[in-house]
Amino acid sequence: MSKKYDMTEQMRAFAEQGMDQARKAFDTYMETMQETVSKLESSSTDLKSKTSEASKKAISITEAHMNAAFSQAEKLVTAKDPQEALELQTKYIREQIDALTKQAQSMGEEAVNAVKDIQDKFKA
Repeated sequence: MSKKYDMTEQMRAFAEQGMDQARKAFDTYMETMQETVSKLESSSTDLKSKTSEASKKAISITEAHMNAAFSQAEKLVTAKDPQEALELQTKYIREQIDALTKQAQSMGEEAVNAVKDIQDKFKA
């Protein structure tokens, strides 16, 4: 026996309104973070430059993950039944694990290169 998954329009509207508010709050947060990183860029030292690049990348990664989460939430709100919701969530988790793995590898490589660059400057 399968019960039909049905969300009332009022609940859907409430969920969408919540999503809109959360997205606006996140966008404001991202603007503030981007302004902060821009201010850090004014420094001319290599260390600060590398830190700024890493901060920008971290913000970009965070933004990508948050946008994916918002997109996923929007998809889940419109799921027709629990099976579809489960399939959507499974796909989302796989995609996020893949993305996190690649991002962690990239950030690790960049950190190693930054340390090597700094060490080279001290040797010279």
